[in-house]
Amino acid sequence: DEAGGIVVPYALWGSPGPYLFLIGVSVSSIMVLRRLVGAVSIHRLIARSIPIEESEHAHVAPIVERLARAAGLRQPPELLLMPPGYPAGRRYRLLISGEAVEALTRPELEGLLAHEIAHVRSKDVPVMILGGFLRDIVAWNPIGHLAFRKLTSDREFEADRRAASLTGKPLAVASGLLKVYEMSCRRGPLMRAAIPFVRRK
Repeated sequence: DEAGGIVVPYALWGSPGPYLFLIGVSVSSIMVLRRLVGAVSIHRLIARSIPIEESEHAHVAPIVERLARAAGLRQPPELLLMPPGYPAGRRYRLLISGEAVEALTRPELEGLLAHEIAHVRSKDVPVMILGGFLRDIVAWNPIGHLAFRKLTSDREFEADRRAASLTGKPLAVASGLLKVYEMSCRRGPLMRAAIPFVRRK
């Protein structure tokens, strides 16, 4: 507006402006809603899980305690056994399935648990939750998706490196992660090897 000296982006002022704005808000709303639905699903899964000490896989608990001490955690994560049909934590809590425990060798199981403990030690969970939420808010912007993907891959590679350092068996870490990835591919996107959480309770 030359008379008033006001600059307004054409995308919000021209004829396509309202439509572009509506599309952007709709995409962001869907992404945020999807994140909320996922959080509810995870809480339901936790409610159906039991402490691993009360199961036939109680031998896994000492492994987590040892790895947590080696990683410098003050308190080991709580370890829960998921219902049948799921392969495997939020900060201070790890979920794992009997299928994953049975499918992995002991070094591979240690590598998988060390990978998740590395996420706990690095405080990756709150970082990823915040990053994912910000990505959802600007879901219409491809740069947001690229930045979040870069953040995710960086944190995963760092967790792999720390797990290999904790166990001293990098090949077992790689083999274990590949196995649970194959399990998740066979069972669909909801079947994850590990699910990280924010609070202990």
